[in-house]
Amino acid sequence: MPEKSRVSYGRTVNLGNYNSERLDCTLVVEEGQDPEERMREAYEVVKKQAMDKHGDKIRDNSDIPF
Repeated sequence: MPEKSRVSYGRTVNLGNYNSERLDCTLVVEEGQDPEERMREAYEVVKKQAMDKHGDKIRDNSDIPF
């Protein structure tokens, strides 16, 4: 059985005082799915996690693609 493709997106959020948290999402790309669309989905998952948990610490998302 061939190995399935995966896409991953992650972001490290600086929490101050030399602390940070890494948020990651890895999604399987099924046959017929667009890898770029899956990457956008992974980005949205991480963005939501980051904003829900640490929205007060994130200045803006202009440096993030998509």
